[in-house]
Amino acid sequence: MEADESPSLTAKRPQSFDTPRGLRRAGRYFLLASVSFIVLFPVYTTVIASLKPGDKVLHNPLIPGSFTLEVLVDAWTDGRLGRYLFNSLVVAVVVTLFQVFTSVLAAYAFAILDFPGKNVLFMLFVATLLVPLEATLVVNYDTVDSLGWVNTYAGLAVPFLA
Repeated sequence: MEADESPSLTAKRPQSFDTPRGLRRAGRYFLLASVSFIVLFPVYTTVIASLKPGDKVLHNPLIPGSFTLEVLVDAWTDGRLGRYLFNSLVVAVVVTLFQVFTSVLAAYAFAILDFPGKNVLFMLFVATLLVPLEATLVVNYDTVDSLGWVNTYAGLAVPFLA
């Protein structure tokens, strides 16, 4: 650019929906709105149902009527929801911290250290990712039961630590 030239800004022409590009854009917005509706509709019905009185949950599920927090209070007190949330938090924090710790150690060993059988061991670790959780569920429960850990934090956390 020479000294006497100055940069100029040109206004971008606003897009309309009558061009092929605009039709594509309208189609994208329609698709996004449709997917958003499909994803958010169950959330909406769940929230509306949780705010209705217990005997009116199934009546006019789409149209909100009278709202009450009675069902949520009952779930919190009678259903011990607070205790269940605390249990979930404890198990999630313990399992996450331990898995991050062991994963960092394993990643360091595979990335930095050279040892015989490293590739075979890595392939074994990767192969275990192919085993679904459901395939090990009964075996894990039997192990937890034989250790006497049923209904304990250890029984919830230890099978998922490694």
